[in-house]
Amino acid sequence: MTAHTVLPGGSAARSRPRARDFERHMRGGGLLTVAMSQRLGARLCVPAHRLGMRPSALTIANLVCGTGGSALAVLGGPRLSTGIAAVLLWQLAYCFDCADGQLARYTGRTSEAGARLDVMCDLAVHAAVVIAIVVSTAWYVPTAPHWLASAFSCAVMINLCASALATSGPAAGSLFTDNNRAVVRAGGLLFDYPVFLTAYAGFLTFLPGHLDRFLLGVLTANLLFLAVRLGKAANVSLRWQRCPDRTADPAGSQPRR
Repeated sequence: MTAHTVLPGGSAARSRPRARDFERHMRGGGLLTVAMSQRLGARLCVPAHRLGMRPSALTIANLVCGTGGSALAVLGGPRLSTGIAAVLLWQLAYCFDCADGQLARYTGRTSEAGARLDVMCDLAVHAAVVIAIVVSTAWYVPTAPHWLASAFSCAVMINLCASALATSGPAAGSLFTDNNRAVVRAGGLLFDYPVFLTAYAGFLTFLPGHLDRFLLGVLTANLLFLAVRLGKAANVSLRWQRCPDRTADPAGSQPRR
């Protein structure tokens, strides 16, 4: 996700900035986030800046597109056309989510209020997406166990909350910052939001009768990756608590508390 993180000072805004000017203020992300969503978000920033729009307006656009796509998926019934349209709206919503942070950092309009609005809209959109995916799975795979839908929903939302903790607040970096490059790269691929949506679209288009396997795969990956990260965070935290007088934790980073 992309929050309006408060930064010291603001960047001087050019009168007619280009997309690459906003791309310099992107916060990175996973595989498709950097290659697609962040770049498309930068292009959305260009007309938004010229129209004098505030970053929070893009945050609201994220909310409208995301929840609108979910409403379309649920109300449209088990039809491929409505499902694909919903996925496209979800991808557009995420581009707006990337754009609001870039615009905020470029113009210096970062604020705690904007950050809170961004997180709340992200949670609302992700919850709506999860509901739509669970409903569509029930349509195409009526024999799917109820526990699978519940576990899938919980795992995805836990991962979202953990991602929010990893980017802001006193727990920043405690779950998803690691020196193990293989783990970091795997996480960047498995938990990249556009990859998640693309995988769902693939199952919906070519294997709708196996959407329960999509849910099971996402659930398994979330649980395994979260277990690894929690183990790492717990190990570092326990080692730090045994040495509270040190100026840095055993991993070599500054203390978060």
